[in-house]
Amino acid sequence: MIIIGITGSIGTGKTTVSKMLRILNIPIFDSDQKVKEILDNNQLVIKKILKIWPDAIISNQKERKINKVVLSNKIFKSTKERKKLENIVHPLVEKERNTFLKNSKKFGIVGLDIPLLYETGMNKNCDYIFLVNTTKEIQKKRVLKRSNM
Repeated sequence: MIIIGITGSIGTGKTTVSKMLRILNIPIFDSDQKVKEILDNNQLVIKKILKIWPDAIISNQKERKINKVVLSNKIFKSTKERKKLENIVHPLVEKERNTFLKNSKKFGIVGLDIPLLYETGMNKNCDYIFLVNTTKEIQKKRVLKRSNM
C-alpha cells in the first residue's frame, strides 16, 4: 500500500488536495477531523482537560463540553500547555490512524492529512509527501473566513 502524507500550514489547501484524492477513490485519514471528534465526544479526554484547565469546560446537568476558544487561548500561548494537550490527544489520534491503515490495506493508495506530519514523525511512514502551499494573501483570506478566527 502506498501512503501519501498531506501536510502544510493552516489555510494552504490540504482539504482541497484531500478532496481531489477522494474523487480518485483514495481513502483519506483527516487528523484535524479526528482531533475535533475526540474533543467533542471523548468523555475521558474532557475529564482530563477539566482537571488541567477547568475553565475550558462548559458543564450542565446533561453533559460537559470543551470551550474551544478558551482552550485554544491557553494552549497556543504556551508550548508547555500545548504539549499537555498533545499528550492527551495525540495517542488517541495515532490509534485511530493505525486502525484506518489496517482497515485500508485493500486499497493501493491511502492519504494521511496530517498538518504536523514532520513534528509527529509520521513522514517516515509515508512513501510520498504532498506539501501544500499557497501565497500568504490567499492563506490569510482562507483562514479569516473560518469561524472563531
